[in-house]
Amino acid sequence: MFSIVLSDLLDLALEAHGGSDRWQHFSKLMASASVGGVLWAVKGKDGSLDNLVAEVECHQQRVIFISPEGRGIYTPN
Repeated sequence: MFSIVLSDLLDLALEAHGGSDRWQHFSKLMASASVGGVLWAVKGKDGSLDNLVAEVECHQQRVIFISPEGRGIYTPN
């Protein structure tokens, strides 16, 4: 039942943004963000993610995070 709900949610999200045909034309998305909070200050990293850019691959699970402190890559493995 849980996967049916997520599938319905995905279908709704895709349709709200132009449908799956439109989504197939994109290969990468970029987003800018500032990530903060008490945890980063406790770890001595306060402000290290103030100017974060995320490059998201649309057709595979891969995100590249770029900040003034460096870069990191997320993949499922």
